[in-house]
Amino acid sequence: MKKDSFVDKALKKSILDILFSVKFDSEDGYVFLLLERQSKPDYYMAFRLFKYMLNIEEYHMKATKSKKFPFIYPLEFYNGIQQYNIPRNLWELFENSELVKATWTNDYQLINVHDISDQALKENAWSGILQFFMKHIHERDLLKRW
Repeated sequence: MKKDSFVDKALKKSILDILFSVKFDSEDGYVFLLLERQSKPDYYMAFRLFKYMLNIEEYHMKATKSKKFPFIYPLEFYNGIQQYNIPRNLWELFENSELVKATWTNDYQLINVHDISDQALKENAWSGILQFFMKHIHERDLLKRW
């Protein structure tokens, strides 16, 4: 069990968060348990859990100097009277949830200007100029290259 808290300070009085260090298939990981004294469902709970998990990953990164993040299993106990019929995943909170999910769960886009010839960069009027200068930003006499 870990001692730090990962919830927002403003919510600290109504929430208890417990982080258990566990093994998943011989790999380090965490079970994040969120206990709330909350009588109504929080529509943005999926977003809050996402933020807490990012805080945990940052904590782990700093504490262990590991290059890999551990698996976190988020778990919320709800004891309210109302039906719990709010989004239970982050994607449902977005307007275009399928596009966001596909974008956020796949590799990010990369333009590696060193893989593009200077001539090709010069041929693209506006974006090429920016990319060309970003490619050669560390050179002393950048304008001579253009």
